[in-house]
Amino acid sequence: MIKMELENVTDVVPKDDYEFQMNIMCTSCREQHENAVSLSSKEEREMSGSRGTANFVWRCTHCKKEHSANFIAPTSSSKDLVAPYTSETAQFQPLISLDCRGLEPVNFLFTNAAGGSWKAKANQETENEDGSRVKNADFEFEIDEDGRWDDYDEANARTVGVSEVEAKWQRA
Repeated sequence: MIKMELENVTDVVPKDDYEFQMNIMCTSCREQHENAVSLSSKEEREMSGSRGTANFVWRCTHCKKEHSANFIAPTSSSKDLVAPYTSETAQFQPLISLDCRGLEPVNFLFTNAAGGSWKAKANQETENEDGSRVKNADFEFEIDEDGRWDDYDEANARTVGVSEVEAKWQRA
């Protein structure tokens, strides 16, 4: 689940090639992985001793058990694996859902060491003082270490941005 303050933008979502960065913990021995890990819905890895695959497979270095995670639709009405953030009131909304087997995500990182960016749309079409209509603009951006992105929408002559980003994991 994520929440953020939006300024003149909506439908904030990671780009298709985005790799989700997070810290994970083994649910067997409760040891946390020493580094942040990347999960991509586009990758599938084989699980040892099984014909199955998962988006992420990890063997805990402490207890030696293998664990996995798969992306699933974040809402029952959605077919997409990533839900856009649309709230204008900075409420927590689902972004992704994972079916985790033997591991637990403990932190979500908005900055992406593996590359990848976010995208957003300018708020609804507007009408200029002279009566002309300005269409929505699309933005591609990266959230900085301070949890912000600021820019200027030249087509609509206004500032745009994302700030106060937060994430939390919620069990289904």
